[in-house]
Amino acid sequence: MILNNAHEFEEAISPSQASKKRTSRRASRKREEIVGNTACPACREKGGDSTGNHMMIFESGKGYCNRCPKHFTKEEVEAAKKPQASRRARKSYGGSSGYNNYNKGLTLDDMPHLGFSGDKLRGITAETDRRFGIRTEFDTSSGRALARYYPYYLEDELYGYKMRKLPKDWGAAVGTLNGTDMFAWNLLSGKYQVLLIVEGEEDCASLYQLHKAMNFRSTNRRIKRSEVDVVSLPSGAKGAHKALLHHIEEISRYQKVFWAGDNYKIDTEGKACLEAAVQIIGVDKLYIMEYPDRKKDMSDILKIGGEDAIDIYSEMYFGAKKYSPSDIIDGKDLELADIEKDVVVGYSLPFPNLQDPMQGMRLFEHTILTSSAGSGKSSLITAIAHHMSTEHGWMVGNIFLEEKVVKSQQRYIAYDNSVALNEYRKDFGIIPLEDKLKTKAEIIDNMMFLDHSGSIDPDVLMNKIRYLVAKGCKLIILDHISLVVTGSDDERKDIDTLLEKIYRFVEHTPVHILSVVHINRGDSKKDVSKGAEITPNLLRGSQSIIQLGFSVGAIEGWNEDEDYGNTRFIRWLKIRETGTLGLTKGCLEYNTKTGRFSYNPSLHKKDVEAAIKERDKEDFIPKVGNSFNNKAV
Repeated sequence: MILNNAHEFEEAISPSQASKKRTSRRASRKREEIVGNTACPACREKGGDSTGNHMMIFESGKGYCNRCPKHFTKEEVEAAKKPQASRRARKSYGGSSGYNNYNKGLTLDDMPHLGFSGDKLRGITAETDRRFGIRTEFDTSSGRALARYYPYYLEDELYGYKMRKLPKDWGAAVGTLNGTDMFAWNLLSGKYQVLLIVEGEEDCASLYQLHKAMNFRSTNRRIKRSEVDVVSLPSGAKGAHKALLHHIEEISRYQKVFWAGDNYKIDTEGKACLEAAVQIIGVDKLYIMEYPDRKKDMSDILKIGGEDAIDIYSEMYFGAKKYSPSDIIDGKDLELADIEKDVVVGYSLPFPNLQDPMQGMRLFEHTILTSSAGSGKSSLITAIAHHMSTEHGWMVGNIFLEEKVVKSQQRYIAYDNSVALNEYRKDFGIIPLEDKLKTKAEIIDNMMFLDHSGSIDPDVLMNKIRYLVAKGCKLIILDHISLVVTGSDDERKDIDTLLEKIYRFVEHTPVHILSVVHINRGDSKKDVSKGAEITPNLLRGSQSIIQLGFSVGAIEGWNEDEDYGNTRFIRWLKIRETGTLGLTKGCLEYNTKTGRFSYNPSLHKKDVEAAIKERDKEDFIPKVGNSFNNKAV
């Protein structure tokens, strides 16, 4: 084909004259009317102009392509308009625009007529498309890109193309993909040095382009010219095992395998693919390229553009480390500062038999209190919450499921003013107005309350807790866990599930959850309401409570005793931080007038137990027959 380049043999002219001639030619073209379009033979030779409309035809019969750019004589225009030169360009796709314009009858023989145009939105060049054989189909009327086609080979023989309708909708393959190699496997160098694996064809092209750009910046000429071995899994996580096993012998020959699949930290499929790679490739030669925050794949890196994209890719490539599970830390990677960065702070508790064993209340923990009914669990957690609010300024989130929300609010007003709750509820005037307003401002205003009573779905409960923490609560009162799952078909299992959810939550959240759990009825001979020792096997959901609670405390005492009914002893069943176990020294004595506990260091449970036995022995009068024996002894 002869092109009109005769102007190249004109006499030499000055730059200013050349500029005038170009301006004159442009003006003459503008004066000429465009009467049609046809395929540009020069673009077609390079694999482009799949739409068949790059060449503009003027009323003079001449043509011009502003893509090349080139001028064409009348004869060249007529030759370009012949059917054999524009067969693909003039083929009807069954519609004017949109998805209806996809050619559903494409065969492998038709594919060479689709050009290599690149993907401007992703930053992939036509040169990269040509390297991988990625072809693009365009709408014949609008010129809009409709689909991308990715070639799949078995060894060196082309079997088919995977089709992606733009922007991202997978269509029917052209040919067949069954049994084919991973994408771009046919392009590997055979040097078996470094292999890079990604999860998508566009990511494969993006990585190739970034790696080539990185190499080109090198001062080493050999590195500048070197190629990169990069392949893609054909179908993501669902086909990862099969694809990797298909090539395991060849993959095993590489010195290093760099994994550049989708970011496993934010993408579930990316994580599944990485797990498949670890199982099949092993960890000896597998290196993981870590993505920056919020970047999912190689296409995201390429979209950054310019030198920044190359810099980020370079850091990912040269910073890649051998695979290790995310929950296993190599000690050699640690600095002393990493080990000592988090100082454990224990915030003081109101009573010595709480403070001394626990060494304070810590964030990121869950404490569980248990006892029999009527032992003062709610009163004790009220005292703790009041102390953390007044002494440490903690915002408290209150979830009292056994009572109406207004009673929970009244509980703090009564406690803060040293009045028994039942007395305050009978007569609100028992506390002066100014004192109640002071409590409202200093205590209630720094608290939040869940207006709900009775059972609640565990997932709903966890969402409420998350909200309370998001609003600033550092202490969550949950009274009580047993009521959350009341009516469940499997209460023990549901308690286990809830406690595990709480454990996972507090483990990574700066909050302390203080919850209450009931005990089983147990053996009638071991009545905890009459001073019996509380052991782990008495707790509802005992196995999970002991395993998942950070600290577990029990309140013991003689609840109905006339002399010691308001005396309580604390036994710790577990304290993870300090390891302290057993009965604490001293006791808590409840004042029915003030509604408050006070600590008595000199009264111990064994002393009370002995005193009750001695008293009951003295009060006991033997019975003879159906009447009492009144005989003096």
